[in-house]
Amino acid sequence: MLKLLKFAFVAFALLTGSAQAQMGSFFPGPGTVHSVGGSACSPTVCPGDVAGWSGAYAFYSFRCYTFAYSGNVILIQNVGTPATQSLLTCSGGVVSVTGTALATTCASPCEINTWYNQSGGSGPDLTQASGAPRARVTLASFVGEPSAYFDFNTLTGNIMSAAAPAALPQPLTVAIALNWAVFQTSAAVLSNNGFAFVSIGTIGGGNHFVQSGGSRDDFSSGAEPVLESNVVVHDGASTTMKINGAAPTTGSNNPGTNGIANTGNLAIGSTDSGAAFFSGNVYEVLIISGAKSSGDQTLIVANQRAIGTGW
Repeated sequence: MLKLLKFAFVAFALLTGSAQAQMGSFFPGPGTVHSVGGSACSPTVCPGDVAGWSGAYAFYSFRCYTFAYSGNVILIQNVGTPATQSLLTCSGGVVSVTGTALATTCASPCEINTWYNQSGGSGPDLTQASGAPRARVTLASFVGEPSAYFDFNTLTGNIMSAAAPAALPQPLTVAIALNWAVFQTSAAVLSNNGFAFVSIGTIGGGNHFVQSGGSRDDFSSGAEPVLESNVVVHDGASTTMKINGAAPTTGSNNPGTNGIANTGNLAIGSTDSGAAFFSGNVYEVLIISGAKSSGDQTLIVANQRAIGTGW
Protein backbone atom coordinates (compact mmCIF):
# COMPACT_ATOMS: atom_id res chain seq x y z
CA MET A 1 0.00 0.00 0.00
CA LEU A 2 2.84 2.38 0.91
CA LYS A 3 4.56 1.65 -2.41
CA LEU A 4 1.34 2.39 -4.28
CA LEU A 5 0.97 5.72 -2.46
CA LYS A 6 4.59 6.65 -3.25
CA PHE A 7 4.05 5.77 -6.91
CA ALA A 8 0.86 7.82 -7.06
CA PHE A 9 2.61 10.82 -5.46
CA VAL A 10 5.52 10.64 -7.92
CA ALA A 11 3.14 10.32 -10.87
CA PHE A 12 1.10 13.29 -9.62
CA ALA A 13 4.26 15.40 -9.21
CA LEU A 14 5.45 14.56 -12.70
CA LEU A 15 2.09 15.36 -14.24
CA THR A 16 1.60 18.64 -12.39
CA GLY A 17 5.22 19.64 -13.04
CA SER A 18 4.69 19.04 -16.73
CA ALA A 19 1.47 21.05 -16.67
CA GLN A 20 3.13 23.90 -14.82
CA ALA A 21 5.99 23.91 -17.31
CA GLN A 22 3.53 24.10 -20.18
CA MET A 23 1.47 26.83 -18.49
CA GLY A 24 4.66 28.69 -17.66
CA SER A 25 5.35 29.14 -21.35
CA PHE A 26 2.03 30.98 -21.66
CA PHE A 27 1.77 32.64 -18.24
CA PRO A 28 5.30 33.49 -17.08
CA GLY A 29 5.51 34.95 -13.61
CA PRO A 30 7.56 37.87 -12.33
CA GLY A 31 11.29 37.48 -12.73
CA THR A 32 11.06 34.89 -15.50
CA VAL A 33 12.42 35.12 -19.02
CA HIS A 34 10.15 34.20 -21.89
CA SER A 35 10.11 34.58 -25.64
CA VAL A 36 8.01 37.29 -27.26
CA GLY A 37 5.97 35.41 -29.83
CA GLY A 38 6.85 36.04 -33.45
CA SER A 39 9.93 38.14 -32.71
CA ALA A 40 12.62 35.56 -33.45
CA CYS A 41 14.95 35.82 -36.43
CA SER A 42 17.63 33.68 -37.97
CA PRO A 43 21.01 34.71 -39.43
CA THR A 44 19.38 35.19 -42.82
CA VAL A 45 16.45 37.39 -41.74
CA CYS A 46 17.66 39.64 -38.90
CA PRO A 47 17.74 43.08 -40.54
CA GLY A 48 21.40 43.77 -39.73
CA ASP A 49 22.32 40.46 -41.37
CA VAL A 50 20.66 41.45 -44.64
CA ALA A 51 23.27 42.29 -47.28
CA GLY A 52 24.04 46.00 -47.23
CA TRP A 53 22.39 46.77 -43.88
CA SER A 54 25.09 45.95 -41.31
CA GLY A 55 26.86 48.69 -39.37
CA ALA A 56 23.87 50.98 -38.86
CA TYR A 57 24.12 54.33 -37.09
CA ALA A 58 21.05 53.37 -35.05
CA PHE A 59 18.45 50.61 -34.90
CA TYR A 60 15.31 50.87 -32.73
CA SER A 61 12.93 47.96 -32.96
CA PHE A 62 10.92 45.27 -31.21
CA ARG A 63 13.12 42.60 -32.81
CA CYS A 64 16.87 41.88 -32.88
CA TYR A 65 19.18 43.81 -35.23
CA THR A 66 21.47 40.82 -35.82
CA PHE A 67 21.46 37.17 -34.86
CA ALA A 68 24.69 37.78 -32.92
CA TYR A 69 23.38 40.77 -30.94
CA SER A 70 23.03 40.11 -27.22
CA GLY A 71 21.69 43.01 -25.18
CA ASN A 72 18.82 45.33 -24.45
CA VAL A 73 16.00 46.09 -26.87
CA ILE A 74 13.46 48.21 -25.01
CA LEU A 75 12.43 48.98 -21.42
CA ILE A 76 8.66 49.16 -20.95
CA GLN A 77 6.91 50.35 -17.81
CA ASN A 78 3.35 50.63 -16.58
CA VAL A 79 2.12 54.22 -16.68
CA GLY A 80 0.36 54.11 -13.31
CA THR A 81 3.07 52.11 -11.52
CA PRO A 82 6.40 52.88 -13.23
CA ALA A 83 8.24 50.38 -11.02
CA THR A 84 6.37 47.60 -12.87
CA GLN A 85 8.74 47.07 -15.77
CA SER A 86 9.45 44.60 -18.57
CA LEU A 87 12.91 44.65 -20.17
CA LEU A 88 13.03 43.19 -23.67
CA THR A 89 16.42 41.68 -24.53
CA CYS A 90 17.93 39.83 -27.49
CA SER A 91 19.94 36.64 -27.58
CA GLY A 92 20.39 34.32 -30.56
CA GLY A 93 17.90 36.27 -32.63
CA VAL A 94 15.13 35.85 -30.04
CA VAL A 95 13.50 38.65 -28.07
CA SER A 96 12.77 37.69 -24.47
CA VAL A 97 11.32 39.51 -21.48
CA THR A 98 13.15 39.84 -18.17
CA GLY A 99 11.27 41.04 -15.11
CA THR A 100 7.50 41.39 -15.09
CA ALA A 101 5.63 39.61 -17.87
CA LEU A 102 4.80 42.01 -20.68
CA ALA A 103 1.09 41.15 -20.48
CA THR A 104 1.13 42.17 -16.82
CA THR A 105 3.04 45.41 -17.35
CA CYS A 106 0.67 46.33 -20.17
CA ALA A 107 -2.55 45.09 -18.55
CA SER A 108 -3.25 48.81 -18.15
CA PRO A 109 -1.58 51.57 -20.21
CA CYS A 110 2.18 51.08 -20.57
CA GLU A 111 4.91 53.21 -22.12
CA ILE A 112 8.50 53.14 -23.31
CA ASN A 113 11.05 54.19 -20.73
CA THR A 114 14.09 53.61 -22.99
CA TRP A 115 14.36 52.47 -26.59
CA TYR A 116 17.88 51.10 -26.99
CA ASN A 117 20.09 51.45 -30.04
CA GLN A 118 21.05 47.85 -30.80
CA SER A 119 23.37 48.56 -33.71
CA GLY A 120 26.56 49.37 -31.81
CA GLY A 121 26.76 52.53 -33.92
CA SER A 122 27.05 56.06 -32.59
CA GLY A 123 23.31 56.75 -32.47
CA PRO A 124 21.84 57.37 -28.99
CA ASP A 125 19.40 55.42 -26.87
CA LEU A 126 16.02 57.18 -26.90
CA THR A 127 14.30 58.13 -23.66
CA GLN A 128 12.12 60.83 -22.14
CA ALA A 129 12.31 62.77 -18.89
CA SER A 130 10.11 61.49 -16.08
CA GLY A 131 6.59 62.80 -16.50
CA ALA A 132 7.05 63.66 -20.18
CA PRO A 133 4.56 62.14 -22.67
CA ARG A 134 6.34 58.99 -23.79
CA ALA A 135 5.31 56.66 -26.58
CA ARG A 136 2.82 54.06 -25.41
CA VAL A 137 3.16 50.35 -26.19
CA THR A 138 0.33 48.41 -27.74
CA LEU A 139 0.45 44.61 -27.86
CA ALA A 140 -0.16 42.69 -31.10
CA SER A 141 -0.97 45.98 -32.85
CA PHE A 142 1.50 45.72 -35.74
CA VAL A 143 0.98 42.54 -37.79
CA GLY A 144 0.54 40.67 -34.49
CA GLU A 145 3.60 42.24 -32.85
CA PRO A 146 3.91 44.85 -30.09
CA SER A 147 4.84 48.34 -31.24
CA ALA A 148 5.30 51.93 -30.08
CA TYR A 149 2.11 53.98 -30.33
CA PHE A 150 2.22 57.75 -30.85
CA ASP A 151 -0.89 59.89 -30.37
CA PHE A 152 -0.91 63.61 -31.20
CA ASN A 153 -3.97 64.06 -28.94
CA THR A 154 -2.14 62.84 -25.81
CA LEU A 155 -1.06 65.88 -23.79
CA THR A 156 1.35 67.60 -26.16
CA GLY A 157 1.94 64.40 -28.10
CA ASN A 158 4.04 61.30 -27.49
CA ILE A 159 7.70 61.38 -28.46
CA MET A 160 10.94 59.46 -27.91
CA SER A 161 14.10 61.52 -28.20
CA ALA A 162 17.73 62.08 -27.25
CA ALA A 163 19.58 65.40 -27.01
CA ALA A 164 22.72 66.26 -28.97
CA PRO A 165 23.05 62.98 -30.91
CA ALA A 166 26.28 62.03 -32.64
CA ALA A 167 26.48 63.61 -36.08
CA LEU A 168 25.67 61.64 -39.23
CA PRO A 169 25.98 63.67 -42.44
CA GLN A 170 24.30 62.89 -45.72
CA PRO A 171 24.28 60.63 -47.61
CA LEU A 172 22.18 58.50 -45.30
CA THR A 173 19.25 56.09 -45.55
CA VAL A 174 16.31 55.56 -43.22
CA ALA A 175 14.06 52.46 -43.19
CA ILE A 176 10.95 52.59 -40.99
CA ALA A 177 8.19 50.02 -40.47
CA LEU A 178 5.03 51.84 -39.39
CA ASN A 179 1.31 52.26 -39.72
CA TRP A 180 -0.62 55.47 -39.29
CA ALA A 181 -3.81 55.99 -37.31
CA VAL A 182 -4.79 59.56 -38.16
CA PHE A 183 -3.71 61.30 -41.35
CA GLN A 184 -2.81 64.88 -40.45
CA THR A 185 -1.71 67.88 -42.46
CA SER A 186 1.85 67.48 -41.19
CA ALA A 187 3.32 64.74 -39.01
CA ALA A 188 7.04 64.07 -38.55
CA VAL A 189 7.96 60.43 -37.97
CA LEU A 190 11.72 61.02 -37.59
CA SER A 191 13.48 64.37 -37.23
CA ASN A 192 16.52 66.24 -35.98
CA ASN A 193 17.49 69.89 -35.74
CA GLY A 194 14.56 71.13 -37.81
CA PHE A 195 14.95 68.48 -40.53
CA ALA A 196 12.10 65.99 -40.98
CA PHE A 197 13.66 62.88 -42.55
CA VAL A 198 10.30 61.11 -42.89
CA SER A 199 6.93 62.86 -42.66
CA ILE A 200 3.37 61.85 -43.47
CA GLY A 201 0.62 64.34 -44.31
CA THR A 202 -1.13 66.37 -46.95
CA ILE A 203 1.17 69.39 -46.94
CA GLY A 204 2.22 70.49 -50.44
CA GLY A 205 -0.24 68.08 -52.04
CA GLY A 206 1.90 65.02 -51.26
CA ASN A 207 1.00 62.40 -48.67
CA HIS A 208 4.66 61.92 -47.76
CA PHE A 209 7.33 64.54 -47.63
CA VAL A 210 10.80 65.39 -46.44
CA GLN A 211 11.28 68.91 -45.20
CA SER A 212 13.93 71.34 -44.02
CA GLY A 213 12.64 74.81 -43.28
CA GLY A 214 10.81 76.09 -46.38
CA SER A 215 12.34 73.48 -48.70
CA ARG A 216 10.46 70.25 -49.22
CA ASP A 217 10.29 67.13 -51.36
CA ASP A 218 6.72 65.87 -51.84
CA PHE A 219 5.87 62.27 -52.64
CA SER A 220 2.43 61.17 -53.77
CA SER A 221 1.72 57.46 -53.50
CA GLY A 222 -1.95 57.59 -54.45
CA ALA A 223 -3.97 55.28 -52.22
CA GLU A 224 -2.20 55.44 -48.87
CA PRO A 225 -1.19 52.02 -47.48
CA VAL A 226 -1.99 51.56 -43.80
CA LEU A 227 1.08 49.40 -43.20
CA GLU A 228 4.31 50.78 -44.59
CA SER A 229 7.90 49.78 -45.03
CA ASN A 230 9.15 53.27 -45.80
CA VAL A 231 12.71 53.67 -47.12
CA VAL A 232 14.07 57.19 -47.68
CA VAL A 233 17.49 57.96 -49.19
CA HIS A 234 19.09 61.38 -48.69
CA ASP A 235 22.15 61.60 -50.92
CA GLY A 236 23.10 65.24 -50.43
CA ALA A 237 21.61 66.32 -53.76
CA SER A 238 18.16 64.72 -53.89
CA THR A 239 15.75 62.53 -51.95
CA THR A 240 14.16 59.26 -53.04
CA MET A 241 11.53 57.20 -51.29
CA LYS A 242 10.05 53.72 -51.56
CA ILE A 243 6.80 52.71 -49.87
CA ASN A 244 6.38 48.94 -49.67
CA GLY A 245 8.87 48.71 -52.52
CA ALA A 246 7.09 51.12 -54.88
CA ALA A 247 8.52 54.53 -55.74
CA PRO A 248 5.88 57.27 -55.37
CA THR A 249 5.69 60.31 -57.62
CA THR A 250 8.35 62.81 -56.56
CA GLY A 251 7.96 66.56 -56.28
CA SER A 252 10.53 69.06 -57.52
CA ASN A 253 11.68 70.73 -54.33
CA ASN A 254 15.03 69.85 -52.79
CA PRO A 255 14.77 69.74 -48.97
CA GLY A 256 18.45 70.47 -48.40
CA THR A 257 21.52 68.54 -47.36
CA ASN A 258 20.97 68.31 -43.62
CA GLY A 259 22.12 65.16 -41.89
CA ILE A 260 21.81 64.31 -38.22
CA ALA A 261 23.53 67.12 -36.34
CA ASN A 262 25.14 67.17 -32.92
CA THR A 263 22.52 69.73 -31.86
CA GLY A 264 18.82 69.59 -31.10
CA ASN A 265 17.21 66.19 -30.50
CA LEU A 266 16.93 63.02 -32.52
CA ALA A 267 13.20 62.41 -32.24
CA ILE A 268 10.68 59.76 -33.23
CA GLY A 269 7.04 60.85 -33.18
CA SER A 270 7.38 64.58 -33.89
CA THR A 271 9.80 67.29 -34.91
CA ASP A 272 12.64 67.59 -32.43
CA SER A 273 11.21 70.93 -31.30
CA GLY A 274 7.96 69.26 -30.27
CA ALA A 275 5.57 69.93 -33.15
CA ALA A 276 3.92 68.06 -36.05
CA PHE A 277 3.09 65.04 -33.88
CA PHE A 278 2.62 61.68 -35.60
CA SER A 279 -0.31 59.40 -34.77
CA GLY A 280 0.19 55.71 -35.37
CA ASN A 281 2.42 52.75 -34.61
CA VAL A 282 6.16 52.50 -35.18
CA TYR A 283 7.65 49.03 -35.07
CA GLU A 284 11.15 49.72 -36.29
CA VAL A 285 13.53 52.54 -37.26
CA LEU A 286 16.87 51.85 -38.98
CA ILE A 287 19.28 54.71 -39.76
CA ILE A 288 22.43 53.93 -41.72
CA SER A 289 25.20 55.89 -43.43
CA GLY A 290 25.30 55.98 -47.21
CA ALA A 291 22.77 56.12 -50.04
CA LYS A 292 21.53 52.56 -50.28
CA SER A 293 21.05 51.14 -53.76
CA SER A 294 17.69 50.16 -55.19
CA GLY A 295 18.67 46.51 -54.70
CA ASP A 296 19.53 47.08 -51.04
CA GLN A 297 16.24 48.91 -50.55
CA THR A 298 14.32 45.99 -52.04
CA LEU A 299 16.02 43.61 -49.61
CA ILE A 300 15.19 45.63 -46.48
CA VAL A 301 11.58 46.21 -47.58
CA ALA A 302 11.14 42.46 -48.06
CA ASN A 303 12.75 41.86 -44.66
CA GLN A 304 10.44 44.29 -42.88
CA ARG A 305 7.32 43.01 -44.63
CA ALA A 306 8.23 39.47 -43.54
CA ILE A 307 7.58 40.53 -39.92
CA GLY A 308 3.96 39.48 -40.42
CA THR A 309 0.95 39.55 -42.73
CA GLY A 310 -1.49 42.34 -43.51
CA TRP A 311 0.60 44.73 -45.63
